[in-house]
Amino acid sequence: MKILQEITVWEDNTPNHVYHVNDAGKLVAFENGSGLKTFTVPLQFDRRGRKFITLEEVAEKQPGKEVKGSNGKIYFVHDGKCTCTGFKFRGTCKHIN
Repeated sequence: MKILQEITVWEDNTPNHVYHVNDAGKLVAFENGSGLKTFTVPLQFDRRGRKFITLEEVAEKQPGKEVKGSNGKIYFVHDGKCTCTGFKFRGTCKHIN
């Protein structure tokens, strides 16, 4: 997850906020003057015409068992599903026993 500070200069002096964007590019929370607003369902996040700096990158917590793939990448197996690309395309993979 990336925590982004908007640095866009708006003509009408619209205030900028801090955005929490997950690894899929979806907005999961934002901070404004009144605190942190978290969404139960991640929202589309449009960056067009806006400028940002990355304040922090935080590893997203994944549910399930962590497994190491043959390519060295880390995947997560949970409830009969895997986060690897093979499972996404075929619906099955070698990480699920």
